[in-house]
Amino acid sequence: LWVEKHKPQRSADLIGNPGLIGTIREWLQNWYTPAWELSCQFTCATYLTKKAIILSGPPGIGKTSSALIIARELGFIPVEVNASDTRNKADKSAKGGMAGKLANNIKELANNRALTSGAQGEEKKLCLIMDEVDGMSAGDRGGVPDLILTIKAAKLPIICICNDKYNQKLKSLRNHCLELDFRKPTSQQISKRLIQICQKEGLQVNESTLAALVESSNADIRLMLGQLQMIRLRKRSLSYDEAKMGGGKDADMSPFEAGRKLLSLESEKMSLNDRIDLVFQDADLVPLLVQLNCGLELQMCSALECVQVLAKAADALSAGDLVNRKVRQYGSWGLMPFAAAIGSVYPATYMRGGRETFSSYENNFPRFTAWLGNNSSTGKQRRLMGELHTRMTSSGHVASDRTGLRTAYLPTLRYALSKPLASEDKEGIPVVINTMQEYCISRDELDFVMSVTHFKSKAEWSEDPMKGVDTKVKSAFTRT
Repeated sequence: LWVEKHKPQRSADLIGNPGLIGTIREWLQNWYTPAWELSCQFTCATYLTKKAIILSGPPGIGKTSSALIIARELGFIPVEVNASDTRNKADKSAKGGMAGKLANNIKELANNRALTSGAQGEEKKLCLIMDEVDGMSAGDRGGVPDLILTIKAAKLPIICICNDKYNQKLKSLRNHCLELDFRKPTSQQISKRLIQICQKEGLQVNESTLAALVESSNADIRLMLGQLQMIRLRKRSLSYDEAKMGGGKDADMSPFEAGRKLLSLESEKMSLNDRIDLVFQDADLVPLLVQLNCGLELQMCSALECVQVLAKAADALSAGDLVNRKVRQYGSWGLMPFAAAIGSVYPATYMRGGRETFSSYENNFPRFTAWLGNNSSTGKQRRLMGELHTRMTSSGHVASDRTGLRTAYLPTLRYALSKPLASEDKEGIPVVINTMQEYCISRDELDFVMSVTHFKSKAEWSEDPMKGVDTKVKSAFTRT
């Protein structure tokens, strides 16, 4: 296979990300250096004290190759483990996954210096490479938490590799690792290397043809080598049209990648239909991502131009929201392409390009929309309010709709159900219980009444009335 035949053998063969490769090399070189000594040698070397690093980025761009090659060049013996392999069997080989007895083997390997010694007593430098850590699950013998414990006690460098470091499962792992984000190499960098390989294999192809292949393959070098090998079995040349039509990568694009593309300069070269297709990767989530990220970051232009651009984008977002509402209200699904164009493509076209952030936080673009969480909370509040309204109406003491219950009854009950506990201690418990029984309010619904009538304000009236209730009184009330 060309993938194995032409895989990088030295760091000079690696494509792209030279700065990150240098950081990996520096981190490995100084791994056994004490932290106090590092702080004396380097002014900004805090990151070098991390016991593990995590490499993230799309598949096929050289993350694993970089880790293996640099480790070997520095005299380390890399031990590669695929963290997403099946972990329900015992395997004595450290290349089979992190399962059963193997999990213990890895722990011993990382924590015990004696296992890194050779037959004649010389100490071997090992480097543990955990590939596809985002494929670990909670049931995998501890999963990520177990890996974190291994890192804390490790006596050898550990390199974790993943495709998506923002996966919720890796949130805690990132706190214990130096984070390095690998980017896709440029089309020119990949084409230059592929031309050398094609010349060795006798396949005639020009740089523009390879650039088309890079674009259609999403810069996956492994995939492109496999495609070129299959073409070489049939012919000795590759045309531009063949590369454009036949090199597509069969992969689902995430809504976040679709939103990023819409708001980036690369969408300039895309047709309107291609941009609408990006929205249809997730017709519900992509418009929300565009709506949020349009206002979070501004183009690098004058203040007046920024205001004008934001105004036009806001108008388009409003129009798109109206069209989407009609689509779902009347089932007019034929309007979906128009809704995607006016509500997502149009505002993204105004806001795409160089961006100026408002804060110094981590560059996680596009940012996840908070609407989903807020909408879920709103739905839950409405459901609980409906159940409470039904019960209180059945008591015969409430004659109001949900709005009246929320605005008139509950604020009054908020104090009627808490003041006796605060002023009379345990003697006030029967008073509160009688009031709850009178209005058919359960213990869980009492908590809901307190939360739904709470406002985020520094005013005295917004303070939690249960705050002054003694803990012993609360416990006695719960047991009653």
